[in-house]
Amino acid sequence: MSNTENQNRFFEVSKLYNKLSQKCFHKNKNFSSFALFAEALNHFEFTSQQKLSDFVGCNKAYTCRTLFKMQLSGYLQPIVPKKPITLTSKGKEFAINVENERKRLQAQVFDGITKEEDEMLKHIVDKIIVNMNKLI
Repeated sequence: MSNTENQNRFFEVSKLYNKLSQKCFHKNKNFSSFALFAEALNHFEFTSQQKLSDFVGCNKAYTCRTLFKMQLSGYLQPIVPKKPITLTSKGKEFAINVENERKRLQAQVFDGITKEEDEMLKHIVDKIIVNMNKLI
């Protein structure tokens, strides 16, 4: 199999995963836009919107808009400069639901893959990540 065929397969998997994520996370209007931020805030501490933006991989303007909407929806405590951005109890519950839904989706995607295949995939994806990081 040529490198181009593998690149096309990788691109196709990426598109399908995005479609599945959208289907899975569009239970309500804000679910998909809040999901990544809620899960990140539930596991890590961010003292600036820029650090959160860098972690999530989006621009600061998008982060500001999303955090504002999350705050209005009751998922986020008011943001205080130089203090950690903190989820409310409603936000923490939401983040746990997001994580559970993501794990369920991933389990279905990887269903039927043997341990050996999983190890091989891990090794290949690790190489791809290293190569992509070199490009950034």
